[in-house]
Amino acid sequence: MHSRMFGNRTAAVGLTVASLGLLASSAYAESTFLTGEIEDGGAQIILMPRLAISNTNTRMVEWMAPEGSAVEVGDPVARLDPSDLIAQKENLEIQLEDTLANAESQVAQQELAIFDAETALIRAESNLEIAKMDASIPKGTIPDLTYERNQLLLANATNAVKRAVKALETAKFTLTQSIPVRERGVEQARNNMAEIDDAVSQT
Repeated sequence: MHSRMFGNRTAAVGLTVASLGLLASSAYAESTFLTGEIEDGGAQIILMPRLAISNTNTRMVEWMAPEGSAVEVGDPVARLDPSDLIAQKENLEIQLEDTLANAESQVAQQELAIFDAETALIRAESNLEIAKMDASIPKGTIPDLTYERNQLLLANATNAVKRAVKALETAKFTLTQSIPVRERGVEQARNNMAEIDDAVSQT
């Protein structure tokens, strides 16, 4: 009799374990789901080249060949909306005009700086000649204070010429160094315009 009761308990425990296993399997089945896409094995992917100057990775499709329609090699299958390219072209036109205007303005400013430096050098050289004449007066023929002042003016005039020469060299060097930079900027702006023009014409 004791053995039978133990057997019933064993059966009850086994039933409980089986029930828990069924519940666990049911909970697992409810939390599992699958996602995905069904694709046509004969579908073709259309890749759109990205412009180096474009500020967006997306383009609007204006027209596309109907799904399932027959096309031959060379037939158009899609046409992109050119409105974003046209807007970019307008912006690039403004940028090109600004680049050209800035380049011309910089050249004018640097040429003016050279002219001012040349004028300053001429003035400094003229002052030096006057200072040389005053400083050449013998010491005993004029008051000592005047003589010392003339010598000081000569030294100052000599240094002024040196500074004027250096300023002129710097102004010319600045103009020479800035020319390639401006040319690269203008060339880049024109290349951007050519690229966007080509993209618009092929859209």
